[in-house]
Amino acid sequence: MKWKESESVRQVREWRAKVAEQYEALPREDGAARGTSEALRQAQLSLLASGAKP
Repeated sequence: MKWKESESVRQVREWRAKVAEQYEALPREDGAARGTSEALRQAQLSLLASGAKP
C-alpha cells in the first residue's frame, strides 16, 4: 500500500515553505527584525504543533 500524503500534511508543508520564503526575504543586516521574525516563526510552529490552525 502506497503512503498518501494527507491534506493537512500538505497544507502544513506549503505553509512552512511560505514562512521560510518570508524569512529569507528579510534584510541580512537587520538582526532585530530577523530575531523578531524567528521568535514569531517559533511561536507559530508551537501553535501549529498544539493543533491550532495557521
